[in-house]
Amino acid sequence: MKYLIFSDIHSVEKSYKVFKKLIGKIDYDKAVFLGDIAGYEEVSIGILKDIVTLKSFTGVLGNCDKHLIVHSKPEILTYLGTVKRGTLIIDNNFAICHASPDSDKGYMATQTDAEAAFTYLKNINIKILFFGHIHSPKIFCMDNENEVASLAVNPEIILDNDSHYAICPGSIGLSRAQNSQSSFILYDSSLKSIKYYMMNPTH
Repeated sequence: MKYLIFSDIHSVEKSYKVFKKLIGKIDYDKAVFLGDIAGYEEVSIGILKDIVTLKSFTGVLGNCDKHLIVHSKPEILTYLGTVKRGTLIIDNNFAICHASPDSDKGYMATQTDAEAAFTYLKNINIKILFFGHIHSPKIFCMDNENEVASLAVNPEIILDNDSHYAICPGSIGLSRAQNSQSSFILYDSSLKSIKYYMMNPTH
């Protein structure tokens, strides 16, 4: 299976349009969203209507999405029916969350931050967690000796079957990456490969 994994749109319509143009050329089986479709005070109805049409769309809510729950617009209700709160296991293959397995607000930005995520993965017997919220690509790895490291974000990465990973695809909107590029991931579960796609900043 090939999973399109992306996060943190924050209602930036220009960035979302660039993203949609890029994924039109990508072969994937399922679109997986890691939360924060909403901006800090608003939400794009156009993005809400479109995102649910992506192939086999699923995802989780982010911290900025909480105010959507009080709305009754049909587009918002349709979207809320496709995403879950908290952490979600996808096809018994990998887990997803917005910020961390136990919080939708904390930042998983350091190796120390990632240690709790690896404890969670071991408890559920899953090797990979995809997370968002930090708006920048990040890869943490715990090897079979329980050593945690931060890995270089290369364009393509083959995952080791014996290691655990916590991986952030970056963000579609409001990137905080050093080069200010937005980004997302294609994960091939058969090949155990990660491919990062970078987008020119449009925010």
